[in-house]
Amino acid sequence: MSYNETYTFEEGFRLVEEELEGGTPPPEDELTELPSDRIKMRHSVFQPREFDSTAESESHVQALMEAVKAEPQNRLDPITVWWGGKHWIVLDGHHRLLAYGRVKDKGFRQYQPNGRQSENWRIPVRRFKGTLQQELLKATTENSKDKLSMTHDDKMNRAWKLTILYGDLSKRVVANTCKIGSRTVARMRSKLMEIREDKPEDWYTECLSMSWREAQRYGQSQDKDYGDSWQETMAMDWQRRLGKTFGKKLAEHPEITGRAIELYSERLAEELGHFLYHPDDDLEEPDF
Repeated sequence: MSYNETYTFEEGFRLVEEELEGGTPPPEDELTELPSDRIKMRHSVFQPREFDSTAESESHVQALMEAVKAEPQNRLDPITVWWGGKHWIVLDGHHRLLAYGRVKDKGFRQYQPNGRQSENWRIPVRRFKGTLQQELLKATTENSKDKLSMTHDDKMNRAWKLTILYGDLSKRVVANTCKIGSRTVARMRSKLMEIREDKPEDWYTECLSMSWREAQRYGQSQDKDYGDSWQETMAMDWQRRLGKTFGKKLAEHPEITGRAIELYSERLAEELGHFLYHPDDDLEEPDF
């Protein structure tokens, strides 16, 4: 089971396109389960949330691992999969698949319907039939609901990718899928046009490699001494210091972290709130 993917979105998306083009038509049979080694992750493309890199994500996987071992048949709710030309690819259920993989790697045997245990794990699945575009929209919609919620940046970045890849999608579709405002999607389209005019030859690759924050800064003059590069370097230095001092405690106890910042400086807490929630970036409610 492959779950340690290190692709960027651009690399992952091109790999999916290549596998679709050089692969076989989707199987006709209906599915209820699959062998674990037949399911692949392409989470750089189909998982719009920050994946497997935060304390919250790791805690979620650990809880799922315990649930897998405790469940009589060692099975959780079905994972949604899609035929990608060569592999069955996870659309929704990345953390569940990761939990199955870790439990299996520890030598845990799965109970089978006949009551016996087996090293050959079978994963409950439900099949999604659709195009690559429909798959991206479905994956975004599923992951913007419950479980571990998408952050503001997750939603913005996914909307930016959809704007680049599929210009035929309406603003309302992108906004509703990513749970952001239509005016934000309109600003993304304007920024995309700006970059296309500036770089007509390689705008596509350039834009796919950018986050929405980076795209917003595109074309802005940078102060040599106090621009974003300086700020990013300083931020990374502070991140290392915080990690060395507190480890994962700040992320594991956000309410205590927030209160500590407030006690340190009420003004800082207020300004951090404005910065993190970007009030000027998305002025209207999502078009649900």
